[in-house]
Amino acid sequence: MNIQMIMTYIEDTEKEIAERQEKINELNGELEESNGDLHDFVGDSHARDERIIELQNQIAQYEDERQRLEAEAEAERARLEEEMKNRPRMRVKYIPVKGDKTDERMAVYMNNFDLDVPMVRTGEGNYVFGTRKIFAKIMNEKLVIRVGGGFMLIEEFLPTYGQQELDKIQQREQSATSKLGLGGPGMQS
Repeated sequence: MNIQMIMTYIEDTEKEIAERQEKINELNGELEESNGDLHDFVGDSHARDERIIELQNQIAQYEDERQRLEAEAEAERARLEEEMKNRPRMRVKYIPVKGDKTDERMAVYMNNFDLDVPMVRTGEGNYVFGTRKIFAKIMNEKLVIRVGGGFMLIEEFLPTYGQQELDKIQQREQSATSKLGLGGPGMQS
């Protein structure tokens, strides 16, 4: 081989080495850039993971607080309900129409009856007792109430139907309260 060929071969090899070195430098630059991107991504990923944990903790705290507030509200509702149940109720005295013998006798019985069932006179002998329309009259010197096809003494009628009427009134009040969304069982949050 001659020297010229060897020199050309060496020059070509040196060019090839320089090109490869340039390519290595270029790839090293890309590698450094990719490593930087990877480092940024890992940093962002860790920051996002920490933010996710922070948000999950906040959600758990808010959920705990919501449950605590719901429990407090339920306890307060129950306390108020119990207070309302146990408060002394003012009895409304039934005042009869003067001169109406049936109404005067009705007043005596209603004002001495243990249960405070509301009653309104709607006409002579006609009343609304709680939720029930009734007819009363004096028969054989006794106050009687029409029940079905016959009559029942007022002394029997009041204990038989008094609590029943109070229960109906209470059910209506509870139904009206729940329809207005004011609480009670089945309340949605």
